[in-house]
Amino acid sequence: MRKDSLGIYMDDIATAIYLHEVLKKLGIKRDCLVSDYNFDYFSESELDKIKTLFITGLDSIQFLRYLSNLEKLQIISDDYTNVLEYGSYKDNPRFNDISSFNVLKKLTKLKYLEITNDVNIESIDLSNMSELKTLILRNNPQLKTIIGADKLHKLETIIIVGNPIRNFEGFEYFLANTLDAKENVVDVDVYLSSVKTSKQAKDIYDYSLMGLYSSNITFAEKCDIGDYTTMNIKEMTDLYRNLLRRISKVKLKDQVPATKIEYLYQYAVGIPFDIQGIKRRNDEYIKLYQQYNGMIPEFYQKSLNYLHSSYATYQLHKGNCEGIVNLMHYMASLLDIDSQTVHCHDRRSNIYGSNHALIRFKTIEGWKYYDPTYDRENHDYYKDMNLKEVEEYADLPKIEHIINRRERYNNDDYTRTLHK
Repeated sequence: MRKDSLGIYMDDIATAIYLHEVLKKLGIKRDCLVSDYNFDYFSESELDKIKTLFITGLDSIQFLRYLSNLEKLQIISDDYTNVLEYGSYKDNPRFNDISSFNVLKKLTKLKYLEITNDVNIESIDLSNMSELKTLILRNNPQLKTIIGADKLHKLETIIIVGNPIRNFEGFEYFLANTLDAKENVVDVDVYLSSVKTSKQAKDIYDYSLMGLYSSNITFAEKCDIGDYTTMNIKEMTDLYRNLLRRISKVKLKDQVPATKIEYLYQYAVGIPFDIQGIKRRNDEYIKLYQQYNGMIPEFYQKSLNYLHSSYATYQLHKGNCEGIVNLMHYMASLLDIDSQTVHCHDRRSNIYGSNHALIRFKTIEGWKYYDPTYDRENHDYYKDMNLKEVEEYADLPKIEHIINRRERYNNDDYTRTLHK
């Protein structure tokens, strides 16, 4: 990709065809065919007319550096959880396979940014997007770092959901800058990666009551019904402080990771499975589904997913598989244990696979999977499993293989960290 006397050259034919079609939809006719030598060249005046883009099925977005007037950008793939191990992301035309997102830093006029279901993005820098009003980062399974959100003052809609955030710079500045946001939903992990003490949690809550920090912010946990369940700032604060007290009481903080994980697992096994609650929820779902001809309003969908919440599971001391492992994940974060809720199709009760959730923890040996739901009957059978063992009874998204393959944790630095 280069700029010369003929214009801006796109060295990727897929990108050239994509931009050609974008310009065509804008009513801009280019007098050339794909086979012509100048098809891969675009003038600055042509590219300056592009203000909105919807990207799917591309391998590179480096051409964005030449779109100086771009205001709305959506980078969207199909739901990655629907692709199991025998499927493929790379060969699917509805999946992006973008290796670098660094070019986004150059989009200074952007007002709307959405990145959804991207299996590659690991970090994003928003520092230069001072005009941004809408930010949607949804279901990106390797997005761990968000930089620059604390520098954005015009945000009106924020949806950061389904991302394993481990680093969110300037969280409290972000809360102060989003007082007027109409919608502000962020991952539970944003809070857990930023708040380090019970006092800090209380101060944030107090500042929200005083109107110094966003009070309408909610914290999301991904779930099957309604996409995610949320906690308000009071619920988040109460849960954080209560769990810290529990951890302090049993003196877990200074224990080795294996002891911490075993405690979390035994605690989860002891939480009753709310069969009656699930039945009531399912009956209500069927009733609403029939009443609204399959189009259940979002408000009602959200009211159906309380069982999936770590807060409800802790308060009621009962829950479903997802609520229980969401609570385990919350507690693991407080113990500095890297973990992630994992969704799958469980073949144990249904040959076609029913929706199920378990959890994986990062250990020296790699990711280890724990499934407390069934260990009330088969004690200690479904813990400390590798990916192959889980696949004996469950169908997992292909992303689990990618994550296990990419992240090996036997290096010296990581070993030293675990044994501090």
